[in-house]
Amino acid sequence: MSQGPDVVIVFGAAVRADGSPSGALRRRVEAALNYGRDRSVTFLVTGGLGIYPPVESVVMANMLRAEGVPEDAIVQENQSKTTLESVIRCTAIIRGLPDITRVMVCSDAYHVARCRWLLRLSGIRAGGIGAASGRAANPWQKWLWFQLREYPAFVKDTILILVRRATNCL
Repeated sequence: MSQGPDVVIVFGAAVRADGSPSGALRRRVEAALNYGRDRSVTFLVTGGLGIYPPVESVVMANMLRAEGVPEDAIVQENQSKTTLESVIRCTAIIRGLPDITRVMVCSDAYHVARCRWLLRLSGIRAGGIGAASGRAANPWQKWLWFQLREYPAFVKDTILILVRRATNCL
């Protein structure tokens, strides 16, 4: 990779019933913006339609624009409904971007490791940006669930991406 912009993949999170970003989505975009303050960054926002419209990537792109990020520094991937789908689609997008310096993953801290690992299995080395903790905004049971679900998802997604590699689907 050469001396172009960093690509920051901002992984989606829920959109509320009124179309506003959830706390997790807001924290992820804020972390990505903080990372990009003093460097050249292309923001790759990923996430499709969840329970409520609009699409997660659209909400994130609107938040970035509201903070003054120029349109040409925002790339949207608006079809993915899972982390694995996001990684697969973002991998294809990144391979088409010229002159990238580095790739960074931005998500909740508990989620960053899986995102980075799946990208690595897809042939892309990525650093990580952990968003501020949302622990205070969630009951402990929900927070524990967020943490624990990463373990089986890590294994399942690893197997699925290795199968894709073995069958030349990456």
